Amino acid sequence: MRDTENRESDFVIHGDIEFHIEVKHAEKRPGTFYWSGLECEKALALEGTAHKYVMAILFPDGEEDYEIRWIWRPLDELIRASRAVQWEGNSDYESVDADSWDVTVQQPVKVPAKRHVFRIRLSDEMLESFDKDDGSLNVLRKKTS
Repeated sequence: MRDTENRESDFVIHGDIEFHIEVKHAEKRPGTFYWSGLECEKALALEGTAHKYVMAILFPDGEEDYEIRWIWRPLDELIRASRAVQWEGNSDYESVDADSWDVTVQQPVKVPAKRHVFRIRLSDEMLESFDKDDGSLNVLRKKTS
């Protein structure tokens, strides 16, 4: 679901509090995934509002199942992860400041980039700190009810 600024959430659960859910897939544990600049901006825009931006990380668990890990405050919790940023049209990732989501890496000069993406690498310790769910989504149901 996109807002007027083209920032997106994969799902929105409406209720007393809106939960904006971003779903990410990682091939293996502990995992690496990519978070677009627009998705991060959506999380930043919802900070301090009555709405919640949360993230679900899906890991293959057998041939047809997935392990789901919930990140209830991605801006706060993922700041501890190994993060790098890549500008559109550039093949290199650059490190980002350890305590900020600000992108201070220069845009490519030849063709000015409009978008960027964060590469986020989770450690085993960090992954284990996130709530684990399964296909029943009972953890999500408890948080949203």
